[in-house]
Amino acid sequence: MKKNCIKWIAGLMVVVSQTVTAAPITDTVIVGSQEWAQVDLFTNVSWNTINTQCPGGVCSLASTINGYDLDGWTWASVEAVQGLFNTYTGQATSGPASYSQRGSAWAPAFLADFRATSSDLQDEEVVGLSATRRLSVVDESAYAPKLLDVYADRLPDYTSTFNWAEVSESGPRGGWFVRDVPPAMVPVPATLTLFGLGLASMLVTRRLRGAKV
Repeated sequence: MKKNCIKWIAGLMVVVSQTVTAAPITDTVIVGSQEWAQVDLFTNVSWNTINTQCPGGVCSLASTINGYDLDGWTWASVEAVQGLFNTYTGQATSGPASYSQRGSAWAPAFLADFRATSSDLQDEEVVGLSATRRLSVVDESAYAPKLLDVYADRLPDYTSTFNWAEVSESGPRGGWFVRDVPPAMVPVPATLTLFGLGLASMLVTRRLRGAKV
C-alpha cells in the first residue's frame, strides 16, 4: 500500500513538473475561428511520439512535445488540414486531395502566415504529420499534408499537395495542431465597472423620478 502511494505521488510530481516547465504555444496563426500552431515547432517529431501524447488526435492533460504544452490542442486530422488549405485556395475539396495553381495569390499568403519547414533556392515547403494514418499501407505511415512552392524558370508554381511519410523517416517536417479560438470575454474588472455604472444609473433615475413627484 505504501509503495503504491509513493508511486502515485512520484507520478503526480512528474505530471506537475512537466506542466510547470512546458511553455504555452503562442506562436500561432488564426484562420477564421481556429488557431493553428506554427508547424515547425514540432520539427522531426515522429508520428508515434505525437500519438503517445495525443492519441487519436486528442491531446491529454499535461501532454508536451518539444517542451510545448498541448493541453487544449488537437492534433489535426488530414481532413482538418485540407479545410485549412481550402480556406486559402478557395476550393471545397475533401482530404486528402491536391490542388495546384501557377503564380497563385493564395500560396504567398499561406507562406506569409506559416513558416516553411524547409527551403532552398529551388523551393519552399510547409509539411507536417497529421493524426490520420494512411490505409492499405504498412502500419508505420501517416498523411503529411504539405504545401510546396517550386520555382520554375523564376516563375512561382505553387502547389498544395498531400503526401504520406513513414514514421521512421527523418526530415524537416513538423506537425499540424489546432484549437478553436476562445470567445472574447470581458475581463472581470471591466464587468464589475459596468455593473457599478448600471447600478448608479438606476439610483440616479429613481432620485430624479422622486424629485419630479
